[in-house]
Amino acid sequence: METLSRAVAFVELMKPRLTLLLFFTALVEVLSHKPNEKIILFFLLSVFLFVSGTNTITCYIDRKIDKIMLRTKKRPIPRKIVKEKTALLFGIFLLFSGIVLTLLINIYVFLWGIFGSLIVISYNSIFKRLTPLNVLIASPGGAAPVLGAYSAATGKLISLESFLLALLIIFWTPIHIWSLAVFYREDYKRAKIPMLPVVEKNIINII
Repeated sequence: METLSRAVAFVELMKPRLTLLLFFTALVEVLSHKPNEKIILFFLLSVFLFVSGTNTITCYIDRKIDKIMLRTKKRPIPRKIVKEKTALLFGIFLLFSGIVLTLLINIYVFLWGIFGSLIVISYNSIFKRLTPLNVLIASPGGAAPVLGAYSAATGKLISLESFLLALLIIFWTPIHIWSLAVFYREDYKRAKIPMLPVVEKNIINII
């Protein structure tokens, strides 16, 4: 039973709902270009590893504020089910595995993966605490799997279609996160995270 509980905790570190959301957007885009089955398999596995690894690392980065916020205090690190260093090493392992797989596909997929991961990690480690515009800086990171899907299927960097699809994700992300920030406004205030709906009350009426 204890082994099962720890296994579930490691899955929770990967933020499975967010991982599956980005995985699905990548799946739809890569299938639309009908590459061979090997490319599909390698790419989708790389997306899973890249996204879940990045999410695990952000759980490590946010471990202190996660203890404060009601929404996140039941995550594995605040509950001390997984040790901080273990979580970090697990995240690095997943991310490194994703990097290896992207390099087996092509350089563009690798670059999109690194691009997305660096933006998300920078958001959690720096910009989330620095500016109310934090989400606007972070939102391009969520578009990386879609852009990587195009590159995996075609061997090219970008197209107008993949760019427009990425823009939809980029525009949707702030609305989604700001809506959460409105609902958990006191949580963010308690953790001293300057989300826009926390520092600017009028934005609530817009959302």
